Amino acid sequence: MIMVLQAVFWICFFMLLHSYVIYPLSLILLSKNNARQDEAIWAGNLPKVSILVSAYNEEKEIDAKISNIAQINYPTTLIEFLIGVDGAQDRTAEIVRCRNIPRLKLYDFPERRGKVAVLNELAELAGGEILLFTDANTELDNNALNNLVKHFESRSVGGVCGRLVLRSSKIAVGSAVESLYWRFESLLKELEGNRGAALGANGGIYAVRKSCFVPFETKFPIADDFVLPLKIIEKGYEFIYEPSALAFEESGNFVSEFKRKVRIGAQDFNALRIVKPLLNPSRGFVAYAMWSHKIFRWFVPHFLLLAFFSNLFLVSHGGFLYFTMLMQISFYLAALIGTIGLLLNKNIPIFAHIGYFVSANAALFVGFIKAIFKIQGTKWEVSRD
Repeated sequence: MIMVLQAVFWICFFMLLHSYVIYPLSLILLSKNNARQDEAIWAGNLPKVSILVSAYNEEKEIDAKISNIAQINYPTTLIEFLIGVDGAQDRTAEIVRCRNIPRLKLYDFPERRGKVAVLNELAELAGGEILLFTDANTELDNNALNNLVKHFESRSVGGVCGRLVLRSSKIAVGSAVESLYWRFESLLKELEGNRGAALGANGGIYAVRKSCFVPFETKFPIADDFVLPLKIIEKGYEFIYEPSALAFEESGNFVSEFKRKVRIGAQDFNALRIVKPLLNPSRGFVAYAMWSHKIFRWFVPHFLLLAFFSNLFLVSHGGFLYFTMLMQISFYLAALIGTIGLLLNKNIPIFAHIGYFVSANAALFVGFIKAIFKIQGTKWEVSRD
């Protein structure tokens, strides 16, 4: 029994080390040896782009979103802007109707069905060669669209993810910690994208060829910006990352970010049945990245729990395992202090980062439970600070 517990502890320790240290380092090495050389720009006519937004109760954001798109640096005759209002209970549709902007199309759906159901309809109605997905609360950089579109001259590219920059909220000190985590995730996307396989996109800014679009599953909750890139990769196309295609959002407060991570966690676990072909080792780098960046990371909460309780049963044997138990207890006490600080809107250096890490994985575990018991709906409430 002792040997089994020791094996569990060390396997969990290795999986944590692989997820946060070994895999990122391996990406750096692989990226240096196999960096993409795709620097193409459109030599002929630019493609027509359809910008798609699914909006629910976005009356505080939608007017600014329309103004942002109207100022984007791209030929206006080659842009259409499709807004699908998902059974909103506020003035979202009314505000859109009042904006007199050419090629702005409103689709006011009376029944609320969820984001991906609306995106399915908008994608079918879109007339552009390229579909740009963005959110109502996302501000696009003026040159973002040009920086995305230039890559589609290469026929091997099926989609491009832009870089989402989280602006630190003036009222939520935890947003600075969130931004640090987001920069780490963006680095992984860029390194994976160098090999043509950025696993997932940023929902606020990513573009795909319409011919590569795969309708989203609507029977259970999924994240469009995770599933669609992987379906494109599965079809044999590249999905890459363009760091100069910028978009901006403001970080939420600690509680709203926790709820968002729970929802995303449930969506990720639900998506496993859709993307499982990419887990086959025969897919080479894609399978390695999927297991390392996604599957193992999703089960970090489980590894943390197993490492703690296996260590707890082994602590009486003293030695190194006694030391690791003390380290774990200290780690979680620090996380508790940091989390309390974030809840009170206090950023306690180091403790806040530990608290963020543990709370993020706690949210992921709650999402796992919701996915297992099928209690995460396909619709959710908009939460804006």
